[in-house]
Amino acid sequence: MALASDYYEVLGIPRGADPETIHRAYRRLAQRWHPDRNPHDPRASEMFRRLNEAYHVLADPAQRRTYDARFSWAVSTRADVEARVTLGLRDAYRGTTLRFSVPHAMVCLDCGGLGHRPEGVPVTCPRCHGSGFEEAQSLYRTEVRSVCPSCGGRGGRIDRSHEGPCPTCRGLGMVLGETSIEVKVPPGVDEGMRLKVRGQGRPLLRGGRGDLYLVVHLRPGPWQRDGQDLTVPVDVPAQTLLAGGRVPVALPDETIWVTIPEGAEEGSRILLKGRGFPAFAGRPPGDLTLILHRRDGPSQGPDPGP
Repeated sequence: MALASDYYEVLGIPRGADPETIHRAYRRLAQRWHPDRNPHDPRASEMFRRLNEAYHVLADPAQRRTYDARFSWAVSTRADVEARVTLGLRDAYRGTTLRFSVPHAMVCLDCGGLGHRPEGVPVTCPRCHGSGFEEAQSLYRTEVRSVCPSCGGRGGRIDRSHEGPCPTCRGLGMVLGETSIEVKVPPGVDEGMRLKVRGQGRPLLRGGRGDLYLVVHLRPGPWQRDGQDLTVPVDVPAQTLLAGGRVPVALPDETIWVTIPEGAEEGSRILLKGRGFPAFAGRPPGDLTLILHRRDGPSQGPDPGP
């Protein structure tokens, strides 16, 4: 069994899995791969570690959100890059800020961006020790210093054995670093929408960068979305369906109280104009449709009044 690198693959669950599914998958696999139960399997210890690592991140809402916001770079012949980001309904409804790191190119300090070593390395002449002249000799009471025949008076030579591509950048003249960026996601984004982030794509060898396109993916939930319109089921006590009254409805950013008319039936619909997703990219604000479902039992708490 090859060890997966994606935490969802490690636990064998879909990206939209709820917390209970994550917990069940972890317990099942942790029991299977516990090192005490697999003393002769060298894979068990590493797999058990990966399971704990994956569960620790995905079971924590804040860490899971950060993990889901990460992207994998797509292979492209152009400088532009696409990356997938996963958002919950609340973030898509209200907007959010994504924080992550993207790769960027920086000049290689070892070669100064040339892509190769300097053409040669100066080496001091061992005969004249860099002076360019031999030791002084006395001739008719006069000191005479002749030019060093080994270096021709230059004091050294150029060692060209160091020529070749720079081993740090492998001849590219650049090395890869990371930059932390923030991307503001506006309210009202929908599944499959592409958000353009200028200048955060693939680095170009001659300078500049392409653009980054974030492709939005929404986690599944109880709400049904059609454009900016939302449809959500609402449990209503049987007594309220019969006599009328008010029930709470949880929206992505608040809880509102909705009046149920007397004699409402199972499956009845209530339309709330403009309470769907906010306007976005030329789309007007959507509507919210409530589908009433009968619930046996007491009411859902006191009515706060108008």
